[in-house]
Amino acid sequence: MKENPLMKRLGIARIALKKDLICFFIPWVAAMLLEFILCGVDGTGLSDFWRNLWALISDPRNVVSFPVRRTMGTLLFVIGLTTMIVGQLTLQRNYSGLVLIRKDHRLITHGVYRFIRNPIYLGAIIVFTSLPIYADSRYGMLAMFLMLPLFLMRIKLEEELLTQYFGREYEVYYEQTKRLIPFLF
Repeated sequence: MKENPLMKRLGIARIALKKDLICFFIPWVAAMLLEFILCGVDGTGLSDFWRNLWALISDPRNVVSFPVRRTMGTLLFVIGLTTMIVGQLTLQRNYSGLVLIRKDHRLITHGVYRFIRNPIYLGAIIVFTSLPIYADSRYGMLAMFLMLPLFLMRIKLEEELLTQYFGREYEVYYEQTKRLIPFLF
């Protein structure tokens, strides 16, 4: 098989771009937009989310003046975003928004990756669960549930690529860790 010059220049060993775009990215963007729209139509909306988040960060005493669901939604958002950032920082150069393996790719099994294989997706699921809670939107929550199978499909795609590239090393790691929820799943 002939090596693609662009992939060589970018230092990419393997990539699943077409599958990633068709099976995950395009449907995920559609579901995300649907969630945002439904949070505004069915719930109270997200227009004041960033203002309220800043109000809580700048003066945590503001928590008593917010409705419980908004406080819970904001707290979950911060937890999810933090989980995503920690996962990305732990991966360092191995992180990519695309499903790919770099030529100098290393299997990361330390930090948060000691406990779960996909902390970035866990964080994203928490973030997209937090928004309908914040907006008090049942239909927004249904749209979020449309994202779950998409995340699970993308995880499967990544795991296939990692198994192809790392072989037994990844299989051992796979057997020792959970997919999304430490000690459970």
